[in-house]
Amino acid sequence: MAKSKREEAAEAKDDGYEFKLPDFDEKAFVRREVLGARASFIALGIGAGGGALAALLWFVLPQSLWYVGWLPILAASLGLRKVLQAMGYPEDLTSLRAAFGSMTMVFFTGLAVWILGVNLPL
Repeated sequence: MAKSKREEAAEAKDDGYEFKLPDFDEKAFVRREVLGARASFIALGIGAGGGALAALLWFVLPQSLWYVGWLPILAASLGLRKVLQAMGYPEDLTSLRAAFGSMTMVFFTGLAVWILGVNLPL
């Protein structure tokens, strides 16, 4: 004869199974968050540097070659992962999936610095 859900739940309680949360490692959590914050600041710095270089290229090269300014920004975005790996950051921050957000932040930071740099009154 089939058992009802209540009977199955009562038998499950009788087995002695108890759900336990895993231990929380506070030090590892804080370390991971600090490394993530440092990586974000490094990404902002790399993006600002790429944008400044793009603005400098815009002033140095003829205005008809404005699209050359994209190169330092894209290079900074794509090079971020290699920079973080060279600095010894762990795999959970440098994997492609995790670094995609940082690479996007580098790109848009560089783009913003480039736009502001081009519009500076000289």
